[in-house]
Amino acid sequence: MNHSKLTLEQIAAFDLNKQYQLFRQFNPQKTHDFNKFKQQPLISVVVPIYNASSQWLNLTIKSVFNQSYPHWQLILQDDGSYAQSTKECLKHWQDKDPRILINYSESNQGVGSALNQAIGCSNGSFIALLEHMDRLDENALWFCVNSLNQKQSTGVLYTDEDEIDASGNHLNPYLKPEFNLDALLSFNYIKNLCVIRKSLGDKVKWFRSGFDGAHTYDLLLRLLSFNPQIERIPQVLYHKMKFSSPSAKLSNKDYQDITIKAALQDYIFHNGLHATVQQGLFDFSFHIKRQVHENQTVSIIIPFKDQFSLLKNCMDSLLAITSHRHYEVLLINNQSSDSDVLEYAKQLTCDFKHVLLFDFDESFNFSRLNNIAAKKASGEFLLFLNNDTKIIHHDWLQEMVSHIQREKVGAVGAKLLYADDTIQHSGMVASSKSVMHLGRNEKDGAVGYFQRANYVQNVSVCTGACLMVKKSLFFEVDGFDEALFPITFNDVDLCLKIRKAGYLIVYTPFAKLYHYESKSRGSDAEPEKLKRYLVEQQRYRHKWADFFENGDPYYHPNFVHVFEVVCFDVNLEEYTLRDTAI
Repeated sequence: MNHSKLTLEQIAAFDLNKQYQLFRQFNPQKTHDFNKFKQQPLISVVVPIYNASSQWLNLTIKSVFNQSYPHWQLILQDDGSYAQSTKECLKHWQDKDPRILINYSESNQGVGSALNQAIGCSNGSFIALLEHMDRLDENALWFCVNSLNQKQSTGVLYTDEDEIDASGNHLNPYLKPEFNLDALLSFNYIKNLCVIRKSLGDKVKWFRSGFDGAHTYDLLLRLLSFNPQIERIPQVLYHKMKFSSPSAKLSNKDYQDITIKAALQDYIFHNGLHATVQQGLFDFSFHIKRQVHENQTVSIIIPFKDQFSLLKNCMDSLLAITSHRHYEVLLINNQSSDSDVLEYAKQLTCDFKHVLLFDFDESFNFSRLNNIAAKKASGEFLLFLNNDTKIIHHDWLQEMVSHIQREKVGAVGAKLLYADDTIQHSGMVASSKSVMHLGRNEKDGAVGYFQRANYVQNVSVCTGACLMVKKSLFFEVDGFDEALFPITFNDVDLCLKIRKAGYLIVYTPFAKLYHYESKSRGSDAEPEKLKRYLVEQQRYRHKWADFFENGDPYYHPNFVHVFEVVCFDVNLEEYTLRDTAI
């Protein structure tokens, strides 16, 4: 196949690893000149070793030895190995280069202890963590120093990574977002390559005993108390050896679960959080379940126009299932003519004191309708909820409140499913051109791209079909924009205003609803509605183009969305896929 003639649609049809091979082919790494850097810090690469295979250990050491940036120190800390091949390999490198230091522990004391001993011997102002069977890209340290020169107050750096199989094939690229607090509190998404300013690590005395298997994660969580500047380098600079050893993984899983959970519990304790740590939706992930403060009322705003069965389905499920009791419902009637739905709404107000009915006797303007409703709300929090939704789990509202009550959180979104249990919404990615739902049409619970839909995380945008916002903040940012975005893009605009004000947007899969999307107002594919959509999309582009000049921070620049399929941004001869609208 002539790869230079491939279309974007053809690339999107390839599996992830085939796309990645193309990406590597058309985006080769180049040798970089380090002389341009004003700051050329010494980086100490520390490697704990215990009975490592000489074959793979040699490759690990060579990957540091061949770095294009020369100001490094490699500290190999042997933690009481008894394997003869390991000892012979270390002896081979003993006097190869004065930048290589080899230390020996008298007995095996664990990876955390080995790392602390290595760091104690280091001279670098930054510490880079490398496992004894993995490899650094030849330009890994160059990219780190390049980033440090651009942002000199950086405390922690991390990069993308992939896997190398026994045949040398590069597989399963893990392309990461910029720093994402809630993702890190769900699992260690940072992983490798992790580079830490030595003076910062010294403040917490580096690694603690009892946390082997989660030692780096525990360190990162403790470093958060110093509010360090954490920077991502969007380059695959770390290559992890891929081994097929299910039995080894199973034997370590329980221990890692214990240490990861212990690290999170320690974070909760030292940060004064009222929360428990529960198992997450995939291996080595967890859910911090926060205690909800008492007597904080949620005002649930549900607009409707006719569509009796939709409103009944929504309200019946909400009233029957919802366990969080501090809420009111504001039903907003937008010129309904269906006597059944009007009678049903009025009956609800008679049966339930916390259900209120208001009329919005104007042409449909989603933004204005909700702005007016928000002024009538008595709760501390607003929940904008479409009438074409159905509640699935009893604690959905409690989960959303547990996040919106946090000081730094401005809005919270939920996982929304189609009727066939495929994903309609799990957060949205935004660009200077448009927005796109993440994970759309994937089966609920599917792995997807590194489980992206299955953990609590920060995103740029969540849909207004089920969106919780602090009421005070809603009015502070002037609510929905009635003039520019009367029908569409109003939720996007609101979320971006909240982010611009310095707040986080949280997506949680632990609040889950059905959403029978756009059944109330119909599809935007109809000619008149499509025209309106395009007008509002153009307004969005004009208003927010500068905000996303460098892309969505929670989405990787080497990905694009095509027909709702994630694919690599392969720079072919005839076009640059990064310029393709999301």
